[in-house]
Amino acid sequence: AQVPTGHNLDFSTGGYINWTAKTGTYDGTSSQPIFNWTSTWTDPTLASDVGGRFFIVYNTSQGTDTYSGGQLPKVPEGFTHSSQLNNAEGGADCSQLQYTMEVNQENCLLTFKYSMVLEAPGHSGYENPTFQIDVMKHSSENGSMLEELVDPCAFFEKSSTSSLPQTEPEVWHTSSTNSSWIWSEWQEIKINLARFVGDRITIRV
Repeated sequence: AQVPTGHNLDFSTGGYINWTAKTGTYDGTSSQPIFNWTSTWTDPTLASDVGGRFFIVYNTSQGTDTYSGGQLPKVPEGFTHSSQLNNAEGGADCSQLQYTMEVNQENCLLTFKYSMVLEAPGHSGYENPTFQIDVMKHSSENGSMLEELVDPCAFFEKSSTSSLPQTEPEVWHTSSTNSSWIWSEWQEIKINLARFVGDRITIRV
C-alpha cells in the first residue's frame, strides 16, 4: 500500500483518514510513565468508554472547551479542524493517535499545534496525567516501526501539576469551572526531518 505523505495530517477531512489509534490503561509511577496498550483501532471513532469517545474531530463551529470555562477554542487559529484525545472520565485510561508517512521535501518540517486540558490530582511525577508527542523511526529492511526516536529532539511530554498556572502563567490556567483541572493555551513545536527525506516515520500523540 502507498504510504501517505501528509494527507489529513491536520484532520482537515473532518475525520481520521490515514490515522490509527491505540487505547489501554496507564500505570505511571512517580519516575516513569507506563502505558499498557490493549486495543488497536483502524477507525479511531470506535474507541470509547463510559465517559464517551476517546477521539473526536472538531471544526471551528464547535466553540470552546468546557473545562477552560469557555476560553480555549477547540481549534487553533489558522486551522479548520483538530482532534481530541481521551475524555474526562477518570480511571487511568490512555489513548494514542498514530500517523505513518514518507518524508519528502514538502513535508519535512513538521509543525504541531497542541493544547492540553488535564486533571491535576496532585499525585507525584508520572502518576499524574501525562501528554506526549514523539516521532519514530522505521526499519530500512522491512518498513516496520522501531522503538527508536528519529532524533533525540523528536519528543515532547508534559505531566499535569496544579502548580503549572503559577510557574507558567502565560501558558497554563486553572479551570474556572473545576479547580482540579488545568488547561494550556494552544502552543506550537516544530521538528525538522530534512535528513530523513525518503524514509518512513510514525508520529505518535
